[in-house]
Amino acid sequence: MATVFTVFRETDYQYLTLSRGNVFGNTIKASRSLKGVFKERKGYTRDGNNMETLGSDMPTLHAHPEDFEQTDIIVGNGVIVNGNTYEITGITYGKNFANGVVEHITMTLREANYGSI
Repeated sequence: MATVFTVFRETDYQYLTLSRGNVFGNTIKASRSLKGVFKERKGYTRDGNNMETLGSDMPTLHAHPEDFEQTDIIVGNGVIVNGNTYEITGITYGKNFANGVVEHITMTLREANYGSI
């Protein structure tokens, strides 16, 4: 059976657990190496007047659900993919409706800067 992990090439990434809102801003508490499917979404879109405009950068990362014991704390943490640092702004679950199993977690990303690890 095809999944996002068998159809697309996986990329190494660092998952960052952050300490939020201290005097120094968000800082990295811990990191770990994982694999997932990264999709960068940059390009032109057409608006209502058929004018092409540069679309916003909305990359996503499809992660293995078994890599996360607790998914309710993913949002607000970060990742480093291909040398770029991102904040995780939202997640959705990719579920196989035939058997009800969550096959992947899709993380919506926004560029961020947390300093060095």
